[in-house]
Amino acid sequence: MLRDGLKRLPREAAVHEALALALIRQQRKADALALLARASTLPSASGRTAYLHAALLADAGRRDEAIRVLSGATRERGERDLLLALASYQRQAGDTAAAEASLRRLAGINPDDPALAGRRPPSPPQEAPRP
Repeated sequence: MLRDGLKRLPREAAVHEALALALIRQQRKADALALLARASTLPSASGRTAYLHAALLADAGRRDEAIRVLSGATRERGERDLLLALASYQRQAGDTAAAEASLRRLAGINPDDPALAGRRPPSPPQEAPRP
């Protein structure tokens, strides 16, 4: 049924996502990853598309690619889940400065976000006042 939907709506990212999730449940992660990579390039791609693509890349041990996917997606949209996932993968990669920048961006969008409680990133360095 999903493959029929993909044939009828080949440019609809949500159909790619649904089929990719079904493939993941069947342990066909490589096929799912190919579908999500294609879906990410479609005009109908959403933050969810990028999130699923990045999560599957990271699961496949391709964290650097996951970071690139999320970095690109967060340039287009500042969605909470994308920023949190990006900060997590950046921290896992040892790039704490980038992770803190992602969390600062989230704090700029929603300073009271519960995900930031207890782990607020430090403020960026301030320039010294000029005499």
